[in-house]
Amino acid sequence: MTDQDPYRAPQIDEPPPDFPATACPACKAEITLWVSIRQFNPYRFRCLRCRETFDVHTPHLAAIVAVGVAIGVLLVGGSAVVLDWLGLSVAWSLLAFLAFCGVLLLWSHSYGQQHCRLSRLR
Repeated sequence: MTDQDPYRAPQIDEPPPDFPATACPACKAEITLWVSIRQFNPYRFRCLRCRETFDVHTPHLAAIVAVGVAIGVLLVGGSAVVLDWLGLSVAWSLLAFLAFCGVLLLWSHSYGQQHCRLSRLR
């Protein structure tokens, strides 16, 4: 007979390193979307409770942000041409660009929260 109890689940101390970060590794504070949005730099994370700083590793985040900015620039250029052709104010294209950047920022933080790994800065 084996020494393991077949009726008990195996004990796992820590999640694997590629597991999405949902809590601060230092103090175990929960990382919510609001906590993520309060961070200015999407590549650095500072815990609001213990003030520990972490490097954020999110797959493809730089490519996603670059494509988003390119789409935003095309949106501004296209809307400026169309609005100028219609004789309307070009300021509407700037407002559309700012709205697009806000949506891109919210989405990138949400994506980072679901797919990121945190590693402590030295």
